[in-house]
Formats: sequence, C-alpha cells, structure tokens
Amino acid sequence: MKSKIASRIMLTLLLIGMLTFAFNILTQAVDATISTWITKASMPTKRGQAVVITGDDGLIYVMGGFDSAEAFNTVEAYDPLTDTWVTKASMPYATRGAAGAKGLNGKIYVIAGTLNYTHVYNPPTDTWTVKASIPLRVWEAGAATGDDGKIYVIGGEWEYGDNPTNRVQVYDPSTDSWTAKTSMSTAREELCVVKGGDGLIYAIGGWNGSAAISTVEAYDPATDTWTAKASLPTPLCQFGATLGPDGKIYVIGGGTSYLNNDPPFYNSVYSYDVYTDTWTTEPSMPTARRELGATTWHGSIYAIGGGNTYHGGPYLDTNEEAVVTPTKPISIYTDRYSYSAGDTMHLGLDIYNPLDRPITVCIAIWLERPVGPIKLILHAHAVTLPASFTYSNPDFETFVLPAIPPGTYTWHAAFLKPTNHQILVEDTAEWEFS
Repeated sequence: MKSKIASRIMLTLLLIGMLTFAFNILTQAVDATISTWITKASMPTKRGQAVVITGDDGLIYVMGGFDSAEAFNTVEAYDPLTDTWVTKASMPYATRGAAGAKGLNGKIYVIAGTLNYTHVYNPPTDTWTVKASIPLRVWEAGAATGDDGKIYVIGGEWEYGDNPTNRVQVYDPSTDSWTAKTSMSTAREELCVVKGGDGLIYAIGGWNGSAAISTVEAYDPATDTWTAKASLPTPLCQFGATLGPDGKIYVIGGGTSYLNNDPPFYNSVYSYDVYTDTWTTEPSMPTARRELGATTWHGSIYAIGGGNTYHGGPYLDTNEEAVVTPTKPISIYTDRYSYSAGDTMHLGLDIYNPLDRPITVCIAIWLERPVGPIKLILHAHAVTLPASFTYSNPDFETFVLPAIPPGTYTWHAAFLKPTNHQILVEDTAEWEFS
C-alpha cells in the first residue's frame, strides 16, 4: 500500500515538475526569425528612394521617390488587412532620397532629399505642412525619432556629387527648430538609421565616398555620444532597414555601388540583436533589389519598391511581406492607435506554443477602461495547444465603436495556469478614444 501511495506521489511531483518547466519556458523570450516571404499587392507607382513608414492608423505610407527620370511627390498607402492600395494627398514638393521618421505625435516627417524642406504629413486629416528647412540639405541620409520626441537626421550626401557627411542634425517638432549634435565617426550616405528597442539610434552601413561599408555605430541621445558596434556581415549601401516585431533590426537587400539602380542587387536579409551585438543571416527575400524601403506592421516586415536593372532602367512596384516567428506565446494588437465614434476597430490576436509538446492553458482577453470596471471579452478554460502551434489573425474581432468616454483604453491578453488562474504571460495594446 505504501509503495502505491509513494508511486502516486512521485508521479504527481513529476507531472508538477514537467508543467512548471513548460510554464517557465512559455514565459521566456523566443528566438525569432523570418519564417516565410509572401508576395503582396503591387504598389501602383514604380519607384525607389521613397520614404516607407507605418502610420498610427495601421496603413503603410510610401512617399516621394524616383523612377530614373524624375522625383515624385506621389503618396500611396497600403492596407495590410485588405492587401489594397489607396492614393493620398501629394507632398507639396517632389523629392527623392529623403530621410523619413514618424514622430511621437503620430505625424510623418519627410526631410530633405533633393530639397532642404521638412515636409510634415498628418494621416487623420490627409494634409501636409512645410516646416523649418534643414540647415544642411542631405540626400540619402537616415532618420529616427528618439525617446525625447526629437528627430535625428544622420549622415547623407551634402552636395550633388559624392560628398558624404557625418553630421547629426536634430529637429524638434515642439519648437520647429534645428540643432546640431555630436557627429558620428564615419561620414557616409546611402545608409539606414533605426532606433533600437534599447533607445539607442543605430547608423548602419552606407557609402563612404569610395566604397560601400559595413560600419555600425550607435548614438545615445541622452549623452550625445557614439559607440562602435558589430559590423554588418558584408558591406552594403542603399538597402532597407526596420525594427522588427521581435525587437531586432532587419537589414534587407541593397548593393555596393554608389550609382542609382546599378548592380549588384542583393536579396540578402540580416537581423541584428541590439542586446547581444550580434548579426544573424535570415531567409532571403524573393526579389533582389536596392533603393527599397522597409517597415514593420505587427508581426510582419514589408519590403517595398526599389530597383534591380542597370542604371537608368525602370524601378519596381514590388511589395513583399516577411512573416516573423512570434517572440512570445500571446500577442494582442489593434489596427490603429486612435479611434472616434463610428470607427471600426480590428482586434488582432496571435498565439504561439514554442514547446515541442502540447501544453494546456487558460486564455483570457479583457479590456481595461479609463472609467469603470474591466470588461472580460474571452475566458477559455483548459485549452490544449499542440506542439509548435501557431495562430495569427489580425481580424480576430471587429467592433464598430459607439460613443464611449474619451481616454486611454488597454486590451489585455494572457495565458493563465489552469489550476489557479495565475497569469503566465501577458500582452497589452493601448489605444485612444476621442
């Protein structure tokens, strides 16, 4: 009798240990990678050297650019939910090779290029304004918005002809003014600039006046200092780059020639982990090209436009999506960040089991409101997720919003322990109602 009881106790302890181990793994970060590339609806206007940015409204904007003959002021927006394009209000002035960044205010800044203007686009009103001109006009510079809300324009070609600069020019949207900060070590153009999840701004690759380079430097806006980082796996210029949904910086395509639309053309993809200072080779995109733009929308990366014919040849309307393996077991997100009465909200949900065996969890979704109690939307008991299970639906629920109290709302999605409903892992998505 004692041996049977002891065996049951041992079996129970073993099961508890296995479940605890599994839950511990669920709460840890998962190494992410590109799982697949998908060809999406082509852009209406073929072009390269355009600004490509995801707006707070969930649309991907392509602004300005070049087709070997002329610069554009054309603006087109892509909706990843419907795989369709729409035309938006044109920029006041045509430009190409401009630096672009989205401000903390949700406005999109298209700076310099072949002009010294600072174009500002307001997505909710589909309108443009022109603000204070950049002190030194730069073509093929990079830009990123710091945690301080200022826009850092880094490097670029400062005269027509091969004249790269190492300058850092900073625009403050709150005062409509420019200041200069500490220059980076390496003068370059045709680089990419991305703000990492660590708050640092990374200047990657580019052309130094005689060759493509692999140099990576990180700028800290808080201390106005630069630090050398691990170099790119190979020298590159005129590529696309974006901060991926997994917190890694993705570098896509590019080439090694200074000239527009000039071979070689690469389809290589590299990811950079800002916390380990390491690069990883990712699955290549289908279409080799340079002078493309890249941006992130929820769990995917989009590579848009560019060129892959000899200098003077036509540019591309190519739009390709890279699906990134989820980094956490549950993610919740909205298609936009601000709504009003009558707007339709698309609520997205991703679920992922990173284990090589099934796991049983409870799944809960609830809404935290600025006033009143939380609102429980879903509480699924004891759901068994198969090994390596993946579910991704950007249209999990659709709501037409009525008139509700203004303020900040927060969606919550979580895995809970079936035994005591303790939260194992949780994700949130904030949105504003006005």
